[in-house]
Amino acid sequence: LAEVYFGSADRIVRLDMNEFSTENSIYEIIGSPDPGARHAEGFLTKKIQDQPFSLILLDEIEKAHPHVLNLFLQILDEGQLTDGMGVITNFRNTIIIATSNAGALFIRDFFKQGDSPQARDGFKGKLLDAILQQKLFSPEFINRFDETLLYYPLTQAEAQKLAILMLDNLIKDFDKKRGVSILVDMDTVAALARKGYSVEFGAREMRRVITDTVETYLADRVLTSGAKRGETITIHREDLRI
Repeated sequence: LAEVYFGSADRIVRLDMNEFSTENSIYEIIGSPDPGARHAEGFLTKKIQDQPFSLILLDEIEKAHPHVLNLFLQILDEGQLTDGMGVITNFRNTIIIATSNAGALFIRDFFKQGDSPQARDGFKGKLLDAILQQKLFSPEFINRFDETLLYYPLTQAEAQKLAILMLDNLIKDFDKKRGVSILVDMDTVAALARKGYSVEFGAREMRRVITDTVETYLADRVLTSGAKRGETITIHREDLRI
């Protein structure tokens, strides 16, 4: 998204909101009016002053202190923020995305009863109601976002598409660094998808399986027999023992 809108994937300003869980965390974001303070210059405000066209990623936003959330409520509402030195920072050219695991247990318990199009009808509203009841976010905070996207547990078919995407990235990286082409047959892809499928852990489990099998196999292959530029390595299911 950053590459499409702003021309480079480096145009991402990522904040791990777990690091902003105390009241004083606001000074790390906007800076302190005290020149001798540790965070005299705010991390976020300085980044956006230097690079106003950016994608801001607020990772696991439910872990932030309420005072920090109020800062972002102001940014989302007014499109600007005054830093600790009194300088106004303009956020109107940024895209702000927040991720959250809020309601994860509600989602898991709900889909333990079975997934179906009928079950998904109206589910988003029920989930938001459950999150508001927990008082993790205020209604006005959630309403400031243009859209709330809900990620459902992966299906087996989606897991196979995910395996293909991850393998594609691995293949491109291997070709770029070593000049070696890799072919993976669909039977192997299907086996990886089955082994890496996890309703609870989602994409992380698939990543672990591909690392433990495909990447380990390629590393052993390179160390034992070598791999010359221009060579093609074909990976079969029996090679990975899955």
